[in-house]
Amino acid sequence: MGKRDVVKDIDVIVCNSSIPHNDDSLSDGEEVHTYYTDPNDVDTDEDGWNDGVDAFPLDPTEWNDNDNDGIGDNADADDDNDGMPDTYEYDHGRYNGGWQDMWCLPPV
Repeated sequence: MGKRDVVKDIDVIVCNSSIPHNDDSLSDGEEVHTYYTDPNDVDTDEDGWNDGVDAFPLDPTEWNDNDNDGIGDNADADDDNDGMPDTYEYDHGRYNGGWQDMWCLPPV
């Protein structure tokens, strides 16, 4: 048996990590090396949001970060980062989901 016979018998597996394996819009490489998500599962944390749009793809209790402060909206006491706690905005009719909350007048 010569060298050519050995090379001919080796199975070569080509893994193109820049192509998404599922429909979450992330490449397999991004899933494995950047986000640490499962490239075989479109929603790794099973929260109903695809890994590609989930701001917290490993946390089933969070999926969005409206003000980009690194704290998910569900845990963030001021999810629009306007300096006014969401509970105050809700209680006083000032919450409409954006940075402009602080400029809204209470209902008359």
